[in-house]
Amino acid sequence: MKNFILFLAVLLTIPMSCKRTTDEPKKETVRQDSVASADTVVPADTTSALPPKVADELFDDFIYSFMKSKRFQLSRISFPLPFHSHEHSRVLSAREWKFDPLFSKQETYTVIYHSEKEMKAEKDTGVSEATFEWIYLSKKKTKQ
Repeated sequence: MKNFILFLAVLLTIPMSCKRTTDEPKKETVRQDSVASADTVVPADTTSALPPKVADELFDDFIYSFMKSKRFQLSRISFPLPFHSHEHSRVLSAREWKFDPLFSKQETYTVIYHSEKEMKAEKDTGVSEATFEWIYLSKKKTKQ
């Protein structure tokens, strides 16, 4: 076994040590900036507002934008928004609504599908509605 490891180490170092050497000096290349003007200012609001729109518009891309952008989330919610809790039910106006980053602040999350059809819908560009549900086991509550 030791001989095999030694043979493998020698075999791997030979290609690295047999580098081709030449006396030709390296050609210096001048890098050019592709920006025509150095004084172009991009408003801060446009850079962080929305990620670029992709051609296929997958649901994954939509939900990423929905989690990260308050403006995008507000534009996609239909107001007045029905709100139900264990204590009461009411309707929220756009002024009462608060940005919800969903699960973007968590390291991991679990997706539970009820059928294989739902799994395939994740890559479907025709999906127009989805429901998210959080399950808080310690509190014995759910949030939708």
